Amino acid sequence: MLDALSWLLASPVFASLLFLSPQSFGDNMKSTILALMVVGAATSAFGEAGYSGYSEMIRMSDVIAVIDVTEITPTETKGTSWTYRQKISAKVIEVVKGSVERTLTIYGLENFVCAQCRFQKGKQLVFLKHDRNFLVGSN
Repeated sequence: MLDALSWLLASPVFASLLFLSPQSFGDNMKSTILALMVVGAATSAFGEAGYSGYSEMIRMSDVIAVIDVTEITPTETKGTSWTYRQKISAKVIEVVKGSVERTLTIYGLENFVCAQCRFQKGKQLVFLKHDRNFLVGSN
C-alpha cells in the first residue's frame, strides 16, 4: 500500500491537482473525477499476487505428493504463461492425489516474481498442476 501511495504522490496527475484553484477545481469537476478514478485504478495495479487457500489448492491440483527433491538445475523452459528457470528432479515418497511415476520432473522459479514456486533439496509436500505437458506448482 505504501508503494502505491508513493506512486500516487509522485504522479503528474496528482501534482497537477495540487495546483488547481478552488474555482478551476469546480469548473473541471468531471475531468478531476476522471483523473482521480484513473489514479485510483492505477494504484490498484500495485497489489500483490493472490494465494489460494488449501481447499482451492487441493481442487486445482492434478497431483499432490510428498517428494524428495534430489537435484535442481537451471533451465529456460517456456510454459503457457510463464518461463520456468528451475528444473527439479524428485523421488516420489507418497501420492496423496492423482497418479505419477516414482520419479518426477517439476518446473519452478517462474518469471512471475510475485508468486514463484521455489524448490529446495529435501522432502516437501507439493501441490502440482500441468502446464503444457510438464508439472509445475499449482499456486
